Amino acid sequence: MKMDRRGLLALAGTAALAGAVTAVAGPGAAPAHAATGTAVVDPGQRGPVWEGFGTALCWFAHRIGGTQAVRDTYADLLFDRDKGLGLNIVRYNIGGGENPAYPGHMDLRARIPGYLASASAAYDWSADPNQRWFLQAAKSRIPASEFLAESFANSPPWWMTISGSVTGGRNAAENLRTDSYEAFARYLVTVNERFRTTWGVPFRTLSPVNEPSAAYWTFGNRQEGNRMYPANQATMLRALADELARQGSPTRIAASDETSIDVGRDTVNSWSAQTRALVGQYNVHSYEGSDRTGFKTAARGTRIWDSEHGNGDASGMTLSQNILWDVKWLGASAFAYWQAVDSGGWGVLDTDLNNASADLSSYTRNKKFWAMAQWSRYIRRGYRVIGVSDNDTVAFHDEAGRRVVLVTVNNTSTPATVTYDLSRFAPATATASGVRTSGSQDLAALPSAALAGNRFTASAPAMSTTTWVVPSMTLN
Repeated sequence: MKMDRRGLLALAGTAALAGAVTAVAGPGAAPAHAATGTAVVDPGQRGPVWEGFGTALCWFAHRIGGTQAVRDTYADLLFDRDKGLGLNIVRYNIGGGENPAYPGHMDLRARIPGYLASASAAYDWSADPNQRWFLQAAKSRIPASEFLAESFANSPPWWMTISGSVTGGRNAAENLRTDSYEAFARYLVTVNERFRTTWGVPFRTLSPVNEPSAAYWTFGNRQEGNRMYPANQATMLRALADELARQGSPTRIAASDETSIDVGRDTVNSWSAQTRALVGQYNVHSYEGSDRTGFKTAARGTRIWDSEHGNGDASGMTLSQNILWDVKWLGASAFAYWQAVDSGGWGVLDTDLNNASADLSSYTRNKKFWAMAQWSRYIRRGYRVIGVSDNDTVAFHDEAGRRVVLVTVNNTSTPATVTYDLSRFAPATATASGVRTSGSQDLAALPSAALAGNRFTASAPAMSTTTWVVPSMTLN
């Protein structure tokens, strides 16, 4: 996670925060603008196969996963498509486990247990029961054909660090001891393989670092973090690849989860071809930076995930805008939110994870919940990203189901009208169905729109996300 951005972006109110996040996250110089005009959908422009939407489990699962009635409600709302969002990607945090000499450093919510208490300890496979429960709960609610899981680390175990703490290095220095790269890789892969062979959860990818170039991982922080410059990241990736091979793991490496799109671009470009060959998936976080096309170029055709985005804009407009930019400019094949449950407008479900006496059964569905549903309920794993001429609209083709899903984001104060032109598909007699989230609507059903000549026209009100599903769309 980006170092608690409520501290870094302490601005006057949610609206100011939303504006700040949007300003740094856009696709270069192109601003958001109302989508008045025609959106020509072009199935000949084939983007990546979409893999889904998801969330990290830390830290909310650690806090909520202990009480059956409470945790089932949250799991349904996040991972069940009928009862909730239908998220299909789950990111599991392999905790480092803090030094018992520093019990007060981290927030209550951030105290993720590790599996090795010391260099001489045996693995404690009873550790982290709450987060593990949520991982299994997600898996049981997600269709097997859609389920994807990734493991990631924020810090090595405390006894592998220079500072003796998982919170970071002193004066924001790199914190993994030079003699512990192989030991850290062994720890990660051993935990990773326990999930696959014993607990029935295969992680397709494993990311060993989180926002590693950032300067805010300092000793005494409120959460786990570990600075690691790109050259040493390359060393870590080599050690991890060797350990995955040694243990016979099919898991591929994801890297490097930088907090900024631009820093991520520069990190990838700094690596040798040999280092890049170790990476099966490029992860980046969209808290900062704007050069999405530059990152896509740096990836050289390797799969890209926006593996973490978060913001304090409870309206969901910043969320929708960033998803649209990731699809249109980054070439991402998946979008994962930081943690779906949080307070201060950050979660799609709002509750106080840091209050030990809080009633965690009490939560609020932020407008952001419905904004996420505009995407996650209707765009499923296996759909193909296809071209569309309008900068505020993205399109996905479900070739097996012969449907096109269109999402238009109007992140302005001006209402717009969009004519959707699907004439590059085979002629069809079809009626589009739509839903919308806006200031006054929560995934509200819209009047159906009959196609004429494979076209239909619809409104896109100010500050809204609109999703249209168009059936009977086959390629010419």
